[in-house]
Amino acid sequence: MDETLRKLNATLSETLQALQTKNHDELAASLKISQDTDDLPPQLPELSESVKLLNELQLTLTPPLYTLVDGFFGIFTLDITSSTFANSPASTLLTRFHWTQWYRWVSVYPGPFYELFTHLPSALPESESRSALQIARGAVADTPTYALLGKEPWYADLQGMMAAGATAQAPGMLKDYDWGDMAKGGRDSAVCDLGGGDGTFMAALLGANEGMYGAVMELERMANVAKEKIFGENGRLAGVKERMIDIHAGDFFNEVPSYSNYVIRWTLHNWGDVDAEKILKKIRGALINREGSRLCIVESVLADGGGGRLGRPALYGSIVMAVGGKGGMERTEKQWKALAEHAGWMVAGIYGLRNCIPSIIDLRPA
Repeated sequence: MDETLRKLNATLSETLQALQTKNHDELAASLKISQDTDDLPPQLPELSESVKLLNELQLTLTPPLYTLVDGFFGIFTLDITSSTFANSPASTLLTRFHWTQWYRWVSVYPGPFYELFTHLPSALPESESRSALQIARGAVADTPTYALLGKEPWYADLQGMMAAGATAQAPGMLKDYDWGDMAKGGRDSAVCDLGGGDGTFMAALLGANEGMYGAVMELERMANVAKEKIFGENGRLAGVKERMIDIHAGDFFNEVPSYSNYVIRWTLHNWGDVDAEKILKKIRGALINREGSRLCIVESVLADGGGGRLGRPALYGSIVMAVGGKGGMERTEKQWKALAEHAGWMVAGIYGLRNCIPSIIDLRPA
């Protein structure tokens, strides 16, 4: 029995070490997950034997390998008879060839982003005015979050991760809200995506709504990336360049370009109410107020007193936001309405989106 447990422990330790690695290729090689095809399930007889032993011995290990198998977390499927592991629908999402590109999150969250979490305890006291990010980088309290992130060597990976999230959730966002209403006025009712990353979401929005015009505002470094992807000679998003009015480089705390409609995604939760209100007021002041003008906020909406339909992941999101900005948090419907009212807006509606974490909060000028 002792020898069996020793071998089992060694096998599990090697596997868990591979799961924790920051190198995606090493992880793929260790677990033999195919990145090119799902037709050839990987053969892992040694690990399969460990799973058998776990089931037979009813061991309580943390985390036991069998919890990764279908029926528990569902990350892999396992055929005990043939000792064969294969990708489940969940782990297929993490392969490089999958259209959602969710794998890009793996290179950021378990590595550099979670390094910032080690500074969170220092940022929690009320006497500390800086966020975990500001403490980690030795910055003063008024240093903008994205100005710091923009200097990180993994910033491009972060933007790739956010673009992947926009791509994966775009189908639900595009279908479950009437964006077409903003296409009726042509250029006069153009939509500006504030903090729009590399332009992926705006390109999808324009592609799904004939006659709509758009623009993107980003910090200079990422604005240059968006310009290349949209207006570059071989730009991946060049198909919508005729209806892309401009790519604005700037900081929306300082100035917002004037448009009739705006969208801002996964951004306001980075800040507490004071800073979020400043941003909303800047947008309200820049708004060209025509019939139907609006600001669409794409964010999570927590149920009062809990996580709502998102459960613990949404509440966990508040912890993530606290890393980047002092007071950053996910908000309830009541909190969104109060924030909007203080900034000169009113909530006209909140729309749930299929297969998406956030909702669309439709603000109109008050």
